Amino acid sequence: MMRIALYLVSVLLLGAILAPGLYFSGKWLAGLLVSFKQADTPVIGWIAKKLTLHEFDSYYNRAFLISALGLLWPFLRWMGISRNALGLRKNPLWLADLLSGIVIAGGILTIMGIALLQAGAFVRRPDAGWDSVLSQALLSAAGASLVEEWIFRGIFLGVALRTAKAWKAIVFVAAFFSILHLIQAPSIDVKDKKQRQTLTRMEKQNWTRLATTRANDPAKTDWVVDPSMAQFAPSKINAGSGFAMTAVIFERNAKPALFLSEFLTLFAIGLILAAARVRTASLWMPIGLHAGWIFVNTLYMGATMTTRALRDGKFNLGTGDNAIPLIGTQLK
Repeated sequence: MMRIALYLVSVLLLGAILAPGLYFSGKWLAGLLVSFKQADTPVIGWIAKKLTLHEFDSYYNRAFLISALGLLWPFLRWMGISRNALGLRKNPLWLADLLSGIVIAGGILTIMGIALLQAGAFVRRPDAGWDSVLSQALLSAAGASLVEEWIFRGIFLGVALRTAKAWKAIVFVAAFFSILHLIQAPSIDVKDKKQRQTLTRMEKQNWTRLATTRANDPAKTDWVVDPSMAQFAPSKINAGSGFAMTAVIFERNAKPALFLSEFLTLFAIGLILAAARVRTASLWMPIGLHAGWIFVNTLYMGATMTTRALRDGKFNLGTGDNAIPLIGTQLK
């Protein structure tokens, strides 16, 4: 299990190192594509727009993902991993396990969602685009369940089971699963209502100007970043910005309220998924559970929106910065 911890530290270090370079490369490429009049070219124009509109928080998250995937193969070679060593067996009931997992997780979250609507924490979104929401839910459920179960319950839990008792391995990997999911950069977008509206108009109508200005004089676009995150404004990004963002993430996650509402929720989910994998010696049940969870959560969040009561803390335990939200802004 120590090697898994070393893998996490390595991913954090490499991600922090890569993030600034990835950011500068993305902004440079966006400006270059716009200067060559490629903004309206299919695919290329879409890429240029995405590179332009994403700020350092998004680039940090992508750098972390690239690091995690890039170091996975060396980690596997280091561990000498094979299918048999992971403790996985061929499952003749794979389809039944898969469908059971989807129905169980999806059914429980659906009941929770209805209860939260009745409680006044969420309301139906009047402008929900069902085609878009449904396709996003399907893609997210399929992608996340297959990739994450293969990595967490397949590889990491398999490695942990080789060196520890089952319950210790389950707890360790569930905690590892939670920690990795919490390593997400907080949004740095400007929160002032008027500036937000101005930025939204530029993103829709004149994003090419934003790309050109960012490439030529980054300081002129510093206003797109919220003052509370001024250290990550376009003109302030430097080689150490990735480590600065990592520090912000750990400081944010150290707050008791976030720990109780986010970490423990993900930890409980990780325990269930790991227990299902150990019990069946197969990934099909946890894949089904994970897919059902992601599908209903994504569908629910696209079809509903939070109420003022939830945002104002009506469902919190306590008040102020240390208030513990009994109901989060996502269904989960």
